[in-house]
Amino acid sequence: MVLQRGLFSIYQVHATTQATGHVRTPRRSTTREDDMAMTLTREQLLIDLYAAWHMARRHKVTKHYVRVFDRHTDRNLQAICDALFTRDYHPEPSSCFIVDRPKKREVFAAQFSDRVVHHYYYNQTHRIFERTFIEDSYSCIQGRGTHYGIERLKQHIKTESQNYSRKCWALSLDIRGYFMHIDRMILNDIAIGTLRRMATHRTDACNGQTWADVVDVDFLCWLTEQIVMIDPKTSCKIVGKPEEWQGLDYNKSLFHTPDGCGLPIGNLTSQLLSNVYLNEFDQEYIKRGVPCIRYADDIVLLAKSKRASMRLLESSTKYLEEKLKLTVNRDKSRTVSVFAIQNFKFLGFALGRNGSGIYVRVHPKSWKKFKSKLKTLSSRKKCQSIKPSLEEIKVYARGWLNYYGIASMRNNIEDINGWLYHRIRMCIWKQWKKPKTKNGLILSPM
Repeated sequence: MVLQRGLFSIYQVHATTQATGHVRTPRRSTTREDDMAMTLTREQLLIDLYAAWHMARRHKVTKHYVRVFDRHTDRNLQAICDALFTRDYHPEPSSCFIVDRPKKREVFAAQFSDRVVHHYYYNQTHRIFERTFIEDSYSCIQGRGTHYGIERLKQHIKTESQNYSRKCWALSLDIRGYFMHIDRMILNDIAIGTLRRMATHRTDACNGQTWADVVDVDFLCWLTEQIVMIDPKTSCKIVGKPEEWQGLDYNKSLFHTPDGCGLPIGNLTSQLLSNVYLNEFDQEYIKRGVPCIRYADDIVLLAKSKRASMRLLESSTKYLEEKLKLTVNRDKSRTVSVFAIQNFKFLGFALGRNGSGIYVRVHPKSWKKFKSKLKTLSSRKKCQSIKPSLEEIKVYARGWLNYYGIASMRNNIEDINGWLYHRIRMCIWKQWKKPKTKNGLILSPM
């Protein structure tokens, strides 16, 4: 694959600025209709698409669909550019399949050309949208992750409990089939309204540029509608057997959602736009002075008393169901003390309290899942060869410990380590087929 020589150096500079997150000075011709509007040129659009293509293929260069696209990269990107520039772009049918890890869910995978467009849209809009998010929204935002969210939760609890001198109550909201029940018309209005409202805001406090000076807002509003309003079920290709859908929750499939609802799980834009949708809820409760902590659709509202948390349950349910047309699962939504380790859970963590304040624990359900997975990886049927099995256990345990590393769990880890050591010995023992070998190794001097 060879890039056009005239575009290569510009593309490299653009990719670098995108990686650093700084707003670049765009090589675009501006049309000052109202001293602010700017018009995207075809040349700049093509440069941006090269940067999006580079990000879309990252860690996927060995995939067949990427190799097929890369055989004629210039021609394919030119075709995408023409379709976007003339506003004749329409997403291609997606592929639908079932995945079982970490849990069973339905995924709609866009064609690679559409993924390039998704990355382009994300590159152009994510900083605009993120500027409107509250500080306690953590999902898919650079610099804000699980650990940051837990630390922020601890700070809010300290404030609400008046330095741990009083109880603090949490309302944990569960939205039934969130991605499947997003109203696309409401989302489209929210996203376009946000882009137009932010057009006059400065990109940075240090300069006088507005977002309208950097991006073509009208073009992005048009592209928003093309991405949001598409029905992923239209002409989609089903990959796999119908039996694979058995056991999937009715509310977790787009094939059972009302018309005009649902975002496909698997698209980069779905992650961004799902945050845009619930940002309306975040802003409403921040205005009311209620601490709101959210990771995707995992929402926690804090209150100083149980009665106040019960009132929050009623008001928040009403807002979500009437304004955003979502359904709150009342059986799973509950109000509990934040220190009730068996009941309160946020991102797999629970909280404990001692004389010096609060500390983070791994929730009992998370421990149970961890042990169950290790049991599967170290089963005698799976361990036909001990070295590959040990490598799998090491990779899984390392990832789990990186995620839960901020929690206090020394005693639990020592217990699981001894239990796992026993299971690995059991696997090795099974591999010694002959009793003579077993006896010889047991009786041999050390």
